[in-house]
Amino acid sequence: SDTQVVYGHAIYIDENDQPLSADHGYQTTKVYLGEQRTFQQNIKYWCTVYQIPQPTVFMRKTILDQFGLLDEQYKFIFDYAYFLNLMKNQIEFRLIDRIQAFYRIHSSSKTSGFESFYPELYNYSRPHWGNQSRGRFIETAYSFFKAHTARLRSYYMNTGGKVDFFAYVRFIGRESWVLLQIISGRGNPELHYKNLVKEHMRKYD
Repeated sequence: SDTQVVYGHAIYIDENDQPLSADHGYQTTKVYLGEQRTFQQNIKYWCTVYQIPQPTVFMRKTILDQFGLLDEQYKFIFDYAYFLNLMKNQIEFRLIDRIQAFYRIHSSSKTSGFESFYPELYNYSRPHWGNQSRGRFIETAYSFFKAHTARLRSYYMNTGGKVDFFAYVRFIGRESWVLLQIISGRGNPELHYKNLVKEHMRKYD
């Protein structure tokens, strides 16, 4: 009787109801495992995947009465922002440890490409980074740079060793520019990163 929100696991399916692998940005998986993480963990979204499968969530009407409806300023992350607002307010999510839903991915789906979420994720998270102490903020920026450097390096390593040295130097330079944007609080480094990934994926496709 004291449970306010429940969630479970989901299976990704395609247009033909067949299981498929979905790219979370750092791993490919057919099962969307539900796992609640802390608010501070979630705003460092580049280090992890957000693991509250939206179709599996059920909540009491009192939650909506207290916290309102979705924020329509967002096109991609309105459920993410809503759930994180609940977490900030100490609302407990209880896991039902079983498959609760199918999660359909198709060519015209907004969730078909994880990179589409990056600009809005950055805009949502930026104010929370700024409220940290200077030391924590630098640590946040460093973890971002480290995670994305490793991710882009993996794209180069998957090219069979045919790496353009000068292109790699440009990549390091552009990623350094992303880090400076984070530290200064200016620009949108996630949008920059999104375009950088697309450029190199086309080059080595």
